[in-house]
Amino acid sequence: GPMGVSPVPSYPNIAGQNPLYLDYALRRYRAGERQGDQAGMMYTVTQPLTDEDIADLAAYFGGLKPGS
Repeated sequence: GPMGVSPVPSYPNIAGQNPLYLDYALRRYRAGERQGDQAGMMYTVTQPLTDEDIADLAAYFGGLKPGS
């Protein structure tokens, strides 16, 4: 969801997640290096993101309180 809390129980919440981890994960999805059920969708979603976009998203979601 827009506040980093997943509406689907099997998807992880990203609110409050470590920004370095989020940055790393988004870059790996964009490069096609991550595997898993949602890797294909995440690959598509991350393609238009610049390095700055990814850093900004990681900082934003990392700064949210978990469960917001």
